Amino acid sequence: MDIFYNTLLFLPFFVSAFGATTLLCQWRESSRPQRVWMVFLLTMAICAFTWGIMFNDIQDYSVYYKLFAADITCMLLLFPFIFLYFRALTDPAPFTWRQYIWLAPGLAVGSGITLLFCLMGEEQSIQFMSIEKEVGADFSFEYGTLPWWAHLLTWYVFNTVFFLQTIMVLTYSTVSLVRYRKELIHLFSNLDGKSIENSRAVLIGLYVLLGMSLVCVVLWGLFYEQYYLIRYILMSTGGILIYYMTYHVSRLRFTIESIPPEDALAADTEEAPTDAPRNTSEKFLPELVRLIDEEQIFLQPNLSLSELSSLLHSNRTYISQIINTEFGCSFYDYINDKRIRFAQKITTENPALLQEQIAQKSGFIHVATFSRVFKRQTGMTFRQWQKTIDQIVSPVN
Repeated sequence: MDIFYNTLLFLPFFVSAFGATTLLCQWRESSRPQRVWMVFLLTMAICAFTWGIMFNDIQDYSVYYKLFAADITCMLLLFPFIFLYFRALTDPAPFTWRQYIWLAPGLAVGSGITLLFCLMGEEQSIQFMSIEKEVGADFSFEYGTLPWWAHLLTWYVFNTVFFLQTIMVLTYSTVSLVRYRKELIHLFSNLDGKSIENSRAVLIGLYVLLGMSLVCVVLWGLFYEQYYLIRYILMSTGGILIYYMTYHVSRLRFTIESIPPEDALAADTEEAPTDAPRNTSEKFLPELVRLIDEEQIFLQPNLSLSELSSLLHSNRTYISQIINTEFGCSFYDYINDKRIRFAQKITTENPALLQEQIAQKSGFIHVATFSRVFKRQTGMTFRQWQKTIDQIVSPVN
């Protein structure tokens, strides 16, 4: 039975170590976000290993305080690595000191507590750690002493930095992912495989993991006597969530680095000339409409704005502005509206076609994407819309 409980306690460690090893073996084929996630998993593995030992009611405080120093340092590095992951995913620019500075608080606090332990010595560090574990924040050390400074770092500075990191990184990750999707819909008619779903899953996993941790901390404080159950739930569920997030990271096949240089989102800053004649739009609009409505190039599943701009011998940014101005939508919505209208047309003409066949003929790669876009465009599911057509064409008895 002890083996089972220990497995639960060390599940996050095993999952993190396995995920990091897998990504390391695929280093040459990995994207930059995947490499950052590998470093995140290595850091998480260290944290999870220390948690597993400390949750196992270790009584050797000479080991405990050393693990505690490593845990403090690595925990404050977790969210900065998450920040770097989403930064690498949504921004093609290389990392600079401005990004790496996010690692400084964790290294500073970790180095500070390590230095204090060294200055206090083995005996005083053991005494300090036993008080911290058994009494916690309620104990008051003599002002200005080394234990007082260590207590200040481990409780107040650490918690403040960790709280600020959590809020700032989750906010940045959410905003950057939303902005990334908005920029992609101006470049591509199909977002399947563009890392949106996988990255959203990673973000959801982080929110769930954080929420679950907060709940467990509250329960731990209210029902300390039953904490041994809470720790097993926390660690085992945490291991599952780490696996869930790592699985989606490993499935990334498209990042901002996958976009050719001339299509890079960050490089797409050129503006249409403000003094362009008004008839410039009229010059490209008829040809654009002809390509879409007559040649039906919207049926190409992977049609991009760059391909359309190349056919029009024009600037990608300017063609996007024409679509936004003339049709009041993004390139993605414009093309998919055409695809849905085409799907409705062939469904009416060929009622026997299966939904999968209709999706494929209409330019969609996956039927799930077709269903999602159809409902957003029409306000009803494809099946619901089919029923309305059947009622219209069926003879009235």
